[in-house]
Parts: sequence; structure tokens; C-alpha cells
Amino acid sequence: MNSEIMKGEMVSQGKTKRVYSTRFHPSRVYLERKAVLTAGDGLRSTGIKGIDISTTTASCNIFKLLERNGFQTHFIERVSDNTILAKRLEVMPAEFVARGIAAGSFLKRNPYMQKGARFPKPVVEAFLKDDGRHDPLMHLNSRTGKIDLYRADVPLEDEAAKIGELSPSDNMLLPQSLADIERIKELVSEIFCVVRSAFDHFGILLVDFKVEGGYDMDGNFRIGDEINGDCCRLWIAGDPECAVDKDCFRRIPFEKGRPTPAECATIAAKYEFVAKITSHFEEM
Repeated sequence: MNSEIMKGEMVSQGKTKRVYSTRFHPSRVYLERKAVLTAGDGLRSTGIKGIDISTTTASCNIFKLLERNGFQTHFIERVSDNTILAKRLEVMPAEFVARGIAAGSFLKRNPYMQKGARFPKPVVEAFLKDDGRHDPLMHLNSRTGKIDLYRADVPLEDEAAKIGELSPSDNMLLPQSLADIERIKELVSEIFCVVRSAFDHFGILLVDFKVEGGYDMDGNFRIGDEINGDCCRLWIAGDPECAVDKDCFRRIPFEKGRPTPAECATIAAKYEFVAKITSHFEEM
């Protein structure tokens, strides 16, 4: 490994990743993926052999696809089976979810929608990263200038839906105006279309995905974190019963506890399948 990018100290640790500084290069970091899957805001966490490698493979391939299509990401290079070198970002405490089809929590907020209904254009929503409040939906209130927070699991018109508000100035990394939010949503929509098109070539439907981002040291907004079966909903031939994503882990009853060895092997195989599919994106 080049001394210019030697791994330094661990600077933070999340549910599925560790972040390390790089010696002599403060604008870069190492992101090391753990061999675990989590669900329920981290209440369920299961170690699964090989998941760290397959998720890293898929993320690298998708980031390369995005870079080739002119989108700015934090990805620089892969340095080991489960680690990438990336541009250091001031991470926005928000997640953006793009959907091409009505599924998941969107149906809880919009019960009048039919499951599987297709949108003419991707629908993009923003959520505050806050496990304690279960990542509430964010809406910038044009009248008050504040960000209203709503439960993600009930219709917005429900009297219990709104759970609070915050001022954008409380965290300057959050979108500061409606124009900021719309700009990022449009970017996420464009990225979704590129990734969806890539999976379409292999008979896999990208139903929705979650992306995160932040600002590099020059103030540029970049897509960060990871994009793989852990944050995408992927259906073979458009069949929800043929999911090759995190839903195969979520569907295991929580009260059952840890998945069986056979279930872990099945999940690992599905993630590896996605990784192999994305390896062909370089040919596109």
C-alpha cells in the first residue's frame, strides 16, 4: 500500500461500517464494510460470512457506473475485499429514497396506492437520519421555513403523523431551502434511472433505493456511503417473491431470533448474485 494513503486511526463506526483516517491525506478516508446485516434500526444484527465482500463489490461497480455517467461520488478505489478508499465527506444527516414502484414504507404513508403501481417518474423522498425517531420523513415547510418531521409508517394526514420540526440552520449540512432539496431530489432521480437501466439489462427490476451524500473539502455534493443489495429493493423479472436484496433478511420473523445457517447461506448467495451482476456493468 502506498504510504500516501496508509490507514490511520478509526474515526467512527456505524452499524455496518468502520471509517478510518488516512495518514498524510486528510481529504480521504477508508470505509471498511463489516460482515453483518442489520434491520429494525439496528435492533437486529446478524453476522453473515461474505456479506462484507459482496456488498463492497456491488457498491464499487455501481459507483464506477455513476462516475462514468458524470455523477460525482466519494469513491476512489477498492483497496481490499471489504474496504474502499473514498473522498472524505461532511455527511448530510439525511437519506434520499427513490422509487420507481410503490412498495415498502411508501404504501404505509399512501395506503390508497396499489402495491406494485409504477410511477411515470421516480418518486424521491427525504428522511432524517435519526434511529431514535425511526428516520422520519422530512418536508420543508415553505410557510414557516422549517423542516417538518413525520412518522414514516402512517399516512401524512394521520393526526399522529407529525412528530416535530427543526430549523435548517440547526444543521448547515441539511438542505437550507426548497431549491436545495429539489436539486438533490432531481440528482437522486437521475442516478436511480441510470442504475435501474443497468439492472434492466439483466432482467432485474430496481424497485427503489436509498442513497446518502455529503460535501467534500471543496464544497461539492457527492453521493457517498454505499449502493448495493443492502439499500436497494431488487426483484428478478419484476417478481417481489424473487427478491435478491435485504428484504430476504427482513422477512425472517424478528421473534425467531438469528437466521438459521441455511437462511444465512441463502441470503449470502443472493447478495453474491447481485455482486456478480454488477460486475458486468463495466461493459455498459
